[in-house]
Amino acid sequence: MGVRFGIQHIPQRPPEPWLNYLYEFIDLKSRLLEHVLVIRLAHATTGGTLIDAANQLGIPRLAADNALRVTHRALAATSRHKAFDHAVGNLIEHLDTTAGLTDHGRRRDALRTWEIPPGQWQELIDGLPGQLIKNRLVPHTHWGDGKRRLASTWAWTELTHGDHIYAPAVRPDLHATRPGGEDVHYVHTRWQHLLRPSPYGHFRQLRDRLDPFIRQLGEHIDNAQSPRQ
Repeated sequence: MGVRFGIQHIPQRPPEPWLNYLYEFIDLKSRLLEHVLVIRLAHATTGGTLIDAANQLGIPRLAADNALRVTHRALAATSRHKAFDHAVGNLIEHLDTTAGLTDHGRRRDALRTWEIPPGQWQELIDGLPGQLIKNRLVPHTHWGDGKRRLASTWAWTELTHGDHIYAPAVRPDLHATRPGGEDVHYVHTRWQHLLRPSPYGHFRQLRDRLDPFIRQLGEHIDNAQSPRQ
C-alpha cells in the first residue's frame, strides 16, 4: 500500500519528534539508527532497494550499507526486529496523516551546488570584529573561504536537515572519494564551534548573523525563488 507523503518530505537526519518513535532503541548507535530510519521512510515512498532510497536522500552507498548492516545485526542480536518494524510503521502512519510536511527535496535541489557567494559573504560579515579571547580583542580573525564554506555548510544542514559531512560545500560528489584540502579540513575541525558557540567570541557573532539569513533563504526557496549564486 502506498503512502501520501513523498521522498521530498524525508531529510537525511530525522527531526527529534520522529526519533521519539524509536525511544526503545536508544542503546543503538545514534548516527546509524538515524540513517536506517530515514532510509526506511524513503523506501516506503519509492519502493526499489533500500540503497537506492538512501542514494536519493544523498546518503552515500557505503554509509547506507554500513548503517543497515550494523543496525540490523544489533536488532537481530536482541530479537527486536519486529519491534523496530512496528515503531517505523507507526511513524509512517503518523507522517501519512500529517499536513504541511517540509519539502526537504526542494531545499536539497536548490542548494545542491550552492555556497554563500563571496559578495554576499562580505555583506554578511561586514562590521564583525576580531576574535575576543580573555577579554582581549585579537585582530586578523580568519574570515576567508574556509569560514565562508563553514557557514555555507551550516546553512545547508539547517535548511535541509542534512548531515554536515555530506554537504555539497565539503563533499560535492557523494560517489567520489572524500575530498581533502585546507577548507574542507577547516569545516570539519571548526564544526563544533559553530554548532555550540561560546557566548563570547566571533563564532557566536557569526551565528547571530547566520540564523536570520538562513530563515530568509529558506523562505525564498520554499517560495520557489533561487538563492543567490
